Amino acid sequence: MPSLRVTDTGEVVYPYSPTKKQLRADFPRTLFKANPASSDLNAFGIYEVEVDEKPDVNETFVQLSHSEPQKVDGVWRVSWIQQAHSLSDIKEEMIAQVRTKASTARDAGVDVGGVLIATTAEARSLLVGARMSTKPTRKIVTEAGDRLEVTDSQFIAIVDAVDDYIQAVMDNEFALLESIAAAATVVALESIDIEQGWP
Repeated sequence: MPSLRVTDTGEVVYPYSPTKKQLRADFPRTLFKANPASSDLNAFGIYEVEVDEKPDVNETFVQLSHSEPQKVDGVWRVSWIQQAHSLSDIKEEMIAQVRTKASTARDAGVDVGGVLIATTAEARSLLVGARMSTKPTRKIVTEAGDRLEVTDSQFIAIVDAVDDYIQAVMDNEFALLESIAAAATVVALESIDIEQGWP
């Protein structure tokens, strides 16, 4: 949050540290240093606002916002307001996160015998199409740019490994979305770990 400056009434006069140009415009008869200290501005009824440390919360479940500046023990402060999201809002956010993770996982590639094979939609389409024909050997370029020559049986094993990997991604996405849909309370949603289960 920018460094606020307020008046005695709590009115925000500068949403960030004021520049020398701003101060000259507001106080034309006063000379200010290039970076006036807070104490220099106090004499003009302008006070710096201290912001409380941001609480460590899961913002999927809790919305954070700032309070209005308040004077506490002679110091102007801004605190954090925590408001729980509704069950439907949390579900919507978690579903979006799961779908993003699934999309990332689908495109991450899979290790087959120490070789990283691309698993993007385009790569899968090319692999499945190539498997329709039978050839004794095939030349492929891996995700890392390595050039390999594999036998037909090795190529089939690669395609099957890609298929198994993508199915594992979809299975985990399906299971997580099912758990989210079935959750009837925020506590139940908090128990769902959307980071787990990805291949």
